[in-house]
Amino acid sequence: MNIKESSRLFFVSQLLFLLLFFFVNHPIKYLFAILSLFSAIKLDGFDGMIKRSLQFFPLIIFGYCYKNGLSGEMTFIVGGIFGLLSLLVGLFTRRKMDTLFLSVNCFLIGGALMSYFHFSWLLKFYGMLRESSLYAWVVIVGIITTIFSSEGFINVKCEQKESTVKLYSLFFLIISVVVLLFSLYFKGGENYILSAALPFVILIFSKKYIQMHLKKVCSK
Repeated sequence: MNIKESSRLFFVSQLLFLLLFFFVNHPIKYLFAILSLFSAIKLDGFDGMIKRSLQFFPLIIFGYCYKNGLSGEMTFIVGGIFGLLSLLVGLFTRRKMDTLFLSVNCFLIGGALMSYFHFSWLLKFYGMLRESSLYAWVVIVGIITTIFSSEGFINVKCEQKESTVKLYSLFFLIISVVVLLFSLYFKGGENYILSAALPFVILIFSKKYIQMHLKKVCSK
């Protein structure tokens, strides 16, 4: 199995595992968990597998707590602790985190601060946006990384073509804003697939496609 095939397997298996974890009570989800670990080992070795998989853990822990009836405040606090740990691991290992999962960690840490300290502005932010607050964090992170990061919002290093990275990042940022609006339209209802899950899937697939196209441009 080559690197490209391993990367694709890692991406698809992790995505399917996340979706099945949140919405399906079936043992098949653990098969995708094993596949994602195997493909990550193929990509980066055992150490790289640990670093890649750590990006998903805070979201998985948050979902697990939510599904098992933990209070909203405790769910955010537990998720925020794991989100902070994930950021610290990335900082100390000097591994740049995917901007989408950086947004997830900001969402969890912000929710934990809201739940523990009851900051009024965070209470308003999460109270008004509800599940769509995750995608508001995506847009915030997107604006900051598009402006200040050499890899942009899209997480691609392109030597001597930084303006191209900015352009592709801006395109992905526009998609993120549309996804936020889509989530806002369905927020507050019982259909979390439309307001929470589907928008995240759209972002992951969109980013992957844009990254592939940008890497081709950069290799020319």
